[in-house]
Amino acid sequence: MTSPKDRVLLIGSGGIGTIAALNLERGGLAEVTSVLRSNFEVVRSKGFTIRSCQHGDIHNWRPTESLDAIPSRYDAQGRPFDYIVCCTKNIPDIIPTLCDIVAPAVTPGHTAIVLIQNGLNIERPFIHQFPNNVIVSGISRIDAHEVAHGVIEHKQNDVLHIGAFNNPTLHSKVQEAAAKRFVEIYSKGGKTTCLYQPDVDLDRWSKLVYNASFNPICALSRLNTGELQRTGRVVDTLVIPAMKEVLAVAKRAGYELPENIINDTVNSNPIDESITPSMQIDLEKPWRVARQRRGLHPEPRSIEVPRPNEATGNHGWVVRPASTDESKHYTSPAPSPQASGAAPNLGSLDLELMHNFCTSTYATLSNDSVIRDLWRIRIVRLCLNCDYAMLAVLSVSALHLSHFSVERREFLRERAITYHNQALSIAAGFIDAYNEKNAQHLFAFSILTIYYSFAQTPEHDDGPYPPWVVLIKGCTSFMELAQSTLLGGPFSALLHKARKRLDLRLQTFKTDYMQQLRQFVDERVTDLERRAIYHDAIQALNQTYGVFHEVEGENDLVDIFSWLVLAKDFLKFVADEEEEALVVLSYFCVLLHKLPGQWWLNGWVNHIMTRIYSSVGEMYLTYLVWPMEEIGWLPKH
Repeated sequence: MTSPKDRVLLIGSGGIGTIAALNLERGGLAEVTSVLRSNFEVVRSKGFTIRSCQHGDIHNWRPTESLDAIPSRYDAQGRPFDYIVCCTKNIPDIIPTLCDIVAPAVTPGHTAIVLIQNGLNIERPFIHQFPNNVIVSGISRIDAHEVAHGVIEHKQNDVLHIGAFNNPTLHSKVQEAAAKRFVEIYSKGGKTTCLYQPDVDLDRWSKLVYNASFNPICALSRLNTGELQRTGRVVDTLVIPAMKEVLAVAKRAGYELPENIINDTVNSNPIDESITPSMQIDLEKPWRVARQRRGLHPEPRSIEVPRPNEATGNHGWVVRPASTDESKHYTSPAPSPQASGAAPNLGSLDLELMHNFCTSTYATLSNDSVIRDLWRIRIVRLCLNCDYAMLAVLSVSALHLSHFSVERREFLRERAITYHNQALSIAAGFIDAYNEKNAQHLFAFSILTIYYSFAQTPEHDDGPYPPWVVLIKGCTSFMELAQSTLLGGPFSALLHKARKRLDLRLQTFKTDYMQQLRQFVDERVTDLERRAIYHDAIQALNQTYGVFHEVEGENDLVDIFSWLVLAKDFLKFVADEEEEALVVLSYFCVLLHKLPGQWWLNGWVNHIMTRIYSSVGEMYLTYLVWPMEEIGWLPKH
């Protein structure tokens, strides 16, 4: 009697996953159920087209079963899955996590989960969620990619190392047996090299020598491995130093890698071959590129190793699908993900924008040298850990650069809008669920969004109520909610300074700057409740004038924009374009005009005054004379 085949569920049928499914099926010891995403419809109708250096040209190939969602754990005969093979990108940030995705198909105590993925410590969430299941490590060395939906190019021999991660709740022999059985069913077809490697961690550090050198350098340079080696001294000056860093960090982590691994890794990519690493392939797909903290070791701070090239630094560029929830394509039937929201590929422009922000833009965000340095160093460092905050930095920098580069102006403005929209879509999910971990990032994002709103050239059809007023009020409300958390981070200096500037408003000033404006309101606003709101706004504006004219030192943004917060009830009258409120707003424009000229303020005073002048009746124009003279503004007609 023929023994039943092992049931294998395979998730991630790109290049590596499809070749893995092919090897498992060709060996005759396994039947594979593949879960597909964007290529599901093509594979269901036409099967896979495979051009393989080991299997030859294959057309209309299908695994035993192809699905577009995770199945339940048992088939019609009540058989569970023996293995679940995960060939997706290791992206732990996405919710639901891969653990959550595979959970419906896992039989506790039976199903072994094989992670054919790069990275360190990737097994930890699986061991935590499935303590009674074997978790298997898979290290793949292969050049296989899906070049179109359902079309696989396999150009380098498949070499797969398999070993069991250490699950302390299971006997080592049980884990070893599950790993060796997978080697058997994968190797049976005779077309691949599949080896059992008991030292999983050492094997993963060895693979990292390649992943932390060739992979990112090829991606950033847009050169494949052959082109990279044929370009000057790039291997000697970039690739090999990066590899040496991996060896140094691995050694401090307790893993001694042989010195010859550097030459072996370089030689494994012959100079006359054109191998495109996976990260470079991903940059040509509709993926969002995001800056995220990514540790090579669970305690990176404890590994004090010189890393001049930062190849092993715990910041990395992570690719995320253009869909806001890529995981849903595995958990329920859904159409192919759309690429319309994808970020432009990481490249020289992004580096230029970051350089511009750190050398120029930061200096325009405050008049205070301490706050400027805060933006240049600590806040940038904070934003590097958060995708939406990093995109906000790049969007503001792009708008700044567009003011000084006429020939690239439209291109830079379009890029700024793209980055801003992406940042907003990502941040939206966190705004209503802020906590101590994301409060600093959200606050940075909210301030940068205010600058972005200022830097957007006002449109002629816009009303006199500026959009940044709402953003300033929202930022202040968030600051009040998360103040204790924010005071413990990089924004503490900014918040302490803001408090000192606000305290200056409480003194008694020599001059009543708003006497005539107050008299005007008393004459024009008869409703006592509304008049009280006007008086509060005028009193706050009078305090702002007092700080501007009677307090020594440079005027500060806080002095100006604090009025918008203190007069929040009054601003609804501005939004309704009440003529009396617009006259009061013109007095605010005088102070806005007196701020040191900055690129992001350009055009706003003129725009607001133009809209005020065209919105009030002729009888109110007399009250605009003083603001117009102070600003030096005249209507065009």
